[in-house]
Order: sequence, then structure tokens, then C-alpha cells
Amino acid sequence: MHNLRVNLKKHSYDILVGPGASDGLARQIKKLCLGDYAYVITNRLVKNRHGAKLERAFRQSGIERKFKLVADSEKSESLETASSIINEITAHDKKKKIFII
Repeated sequence: MHNLRVNLKKHSYDILVGPGASDGLARQIKKLCLGDYAYVITNRLVKNRHGAKLERAFRQSGIERKFKLVADSEKSESLETASSIINEITAHDKKKKIFII
């Protein structure tokens, strides 16, 4: 697994890539103190391919999670989809520290 830095000045960020990246994700999240509840936005293909590994890694790290499946098209990049996601996130327990993947 490798850590790649995307240099965008004030908006830089890291990406974990390579074999085992999804297994190491939960540990990295714990290290960063992002929260205790992952809201994972993905499509059916990616969830089918990596969802079980992510579920297991989050469970072992004590992170609750919810997968939000979106369409594999431009339709998912809409105000309607964004509004639906915002409504779901705001409906959660306000005491939880939620982060989005």
C-alpha cells in the first residue's frame, strides 16, 4: 500500500492506493480521528467489489458505517441526489462524529 500526495496548495490531500488499501483504510481513519461513523457514497459495482472488505475493516476498528448507493451515471451528480444525501446525514444522531467517504 502506498500513500500518494495530491499537491493542490491549501487543498492538498493524500490517497491510499495499492493492494490492501481498503484493509488499511479503517486504521488510517482511526489515526486521523475523523469520527466514529462512516457514510460511504459509492456505486453498486464498487460496493460489490470492495464493500465486504470495508465492512470488515470498519467493524474491526469499531467504526459504524452506512453505504449510500448512487447511480453509475450523470444522474447521480444532481441536486436531487445531493439533497437526499444531506437529508440522510442530518437525520443521524447528532452526537456521532460522521465523516464521508
